[in-house]
Amino acid sequence: MQKVIAAENLLENGRQTGEYLAALLRERLQAPGALAQPFVFDVRGGGSFWAVEFDFSGPEGKEVDLKGRTFATTVQARCMEKGLIVMGMTGGANIKGTEGDHIIFSPAYNITKKEVERVVGIFVESLEEVLREMSSSASSYTDTGSNRDG
Repeated sequence: MQKVIAAENLLENGRQTGEYLAALLRERLQAPGALAQPFVFDVRGGGSFWAVEFDFSGPEGKEVDLKGRTFATTVQARCMEKGLIVMGMTGGANIKGTEGDHIIFSPAYNITKKEVERVVGIFVESLEEVLREMSSSASSYTDTGSNRDG
């Protein structure tokens, strides 16, 4: 296996496609006016291992009714319905395990840029569907471009 990884330059591909994944996630999730922007705390990682952390403690978060569910696992389930496997994790933002929702991405080393675009497309579509279902005013974020800073 290590010979294949070296011969096909898969570690370098993982690094490059990972950076591309992060750039697309930031572009689609953190841009002003993005539906998820008020709730995306961070996009971080490296190589072929990245995560998006969500925070619902701000004023916009009060308008999101999680209906007793965890956000990350709800988004994970929606992604799986659409054929995308991601890992939803709750409680990783503090030592007590009581804060933070994360979605973790760990694509194969041989993923292509086109496949990364598909992953991000499915993920953002799933995430936005869940936000619309759980938010009483989610449409106002896309219509007015509301964000934490504005």
